[in-house]
Amino acid sequence: AQAKKEEASQQQQQQEAEEQRLLGDTKQGTKTGYNATEDGGRSTSTDEQTPLLPLVFLLRGTFIQLIFVLPVGIWWLFGVKDVLLALGQGEELSEMTAQYLRILTPGLWCYSI
Repeated sequence: AQAKKEEASQQQQQQEAEEQRLLGDTKQGTKTGYNATEDGGRSTSTDEQTPLLPLVFLLRGTFIQLIFVLPVGIWWLFGVKDVLLALGQGEELSEMTAQYLRILTPGLWCYSI
């Protein structure tokens, strides 16, 4: 029974030490928040602790995706028929494919955002 009490006490101390490490030293009147290098870029604001890194990743990913998707959509709007004709496709099939891709272009852009 004594060993169980000592083990529970050690676990409690470890948990308190972990909380102290994450929250900073509140006894000295400083609230340091999360360290950006330890906890994945969380804010170190004294008023609130909000994660900034996921929003940065979201916006960066959206921007990179649009860099690739916008030229493809523009190509679908204006240049598919000529490329297909140059590759040896028939006139009718090239025209139908170009019309189909013109209809799909707004969906491509909206879906990518």
